Amino acid sequence: MARVEPLFDFENIPNLPDNLLPFPYQAGGHGSKATSAEFEMLRDPVESIFYKMVPSDERSIQEANFYLTVFADTAPPEIVQLRDVIPTFRGIFKVPSSGVLYLALEDLTAGLTNPSVCDLKMGQLACPPDAGEKKIEHEMSKYPDRGIVGFLLTGMKVYDQRTNRYLTVPRCYGRTVPAEHIFERGLLPFLQGDFKLAKQFLPLISKVRSVFVDEPKLPIALYSSSLLLIYDETRTNLVVKLVDFAHWRSAPEANDPSGVVRGLDTLIDTFGRNNSSPSSKFDIPLIELK
Repeated sequence: MARVEPLFDFENIPNLPDNLLPFPYQAGGHGSKATSAEFEMLRDPVESIFYKMVPSDERSIQEANFYLTVFADTAPPEIVQLRDVIPTFRGIFKVPSSGVLYLALEDLTAGLTNPSVCDLKMGQLACPPDAGEKKIEHEMSKYPDRGIVGFLLTGMKVYDQRTNRYLTVPRCYGRTVPAEHIFERGLLPFLQGDFKLAKQFLPLISKVRSVFVDEPKLPIALYSSSLLLIYDETRTNLVVKLVDFAHWRSAPEANDPSGVVRGLDTLIDTFGRNNSSPSSKFDIPLIELK
């Protein structure tokens, strides 16, 4: 990958607010871990703003550039359409003592009571072609069925109303779920066996899909981006958004080269099954979060 030039001025980035709290609903990746006195995920206790720490390398520039590109006043319609399916961008901030950067984004869980969150790493390809052959082979070896399913389940946090506790799956569990059981063993536990809830997600997932398949064509390729599926304890307030854009690429001539649509089609197909009543037939070890 060629050197990434920032679309922002490091010298004029405002300081991170000092009244922030750790973000409690991270489902995938490593966002729940603390780095010295800093947390990778933070939230504003008053405003609906989520702060995401970005790596101190070119990935931070790449992700910041993505949001600056999509939310630029001069963005063309084919780029602007992404705004409906990603968190609203609120700016870039830094920790004055270390220079660590945070992206300020819309808090997708704001206003939701005890939200459950599922993180799906989207696409048939795990990383862009310029990542190098060894990197590509290594990432694809983590989940060989990714080319069939179109995503990798990276984590979930499920609120259990019976116990008033959060449940999750074992680390790296998603890599063990074969394509033919992706719904029963991968997605149904997140839905707590509720097929009606699955159908409620369909229009929101279809809205994301339309960005990739409808005109105007999206001139951007998303690699290793996540789709967040969120619902609250009432199961009536749902959110579906794309996040994580450290590996996006400009792709003016391509049409979804990473295979995100394949993953969305898998979700639409499996969530649209005819079952309508809640089911307890999901056989994975949901474990209590400590």
